[in-house]
Amino acid sequence: MLNRMAEQADAGAVAAVSAKVAGRAVLLIPHRSDAADEGALPGDYRKILAIVREADGPV
Repeated sequence: MLNRMAEQADAGAVAAVSAKVAGRAVLLIPHRSDAADEGALPGDYRKILAIVREADGPV
């Protein structure tokens, strides 16, 4: 089964699944890339990073 899933992932057969959250369409599993900088992240992820950086303790 794992081999079959890997083959599908390599072939691009994995489709993005979306849902509605607060009336807005969001991806259940965001697209991934090899980009190393946070500028490539979606805006919501950048906001989360900013909040975590500003926290005084564990988040």
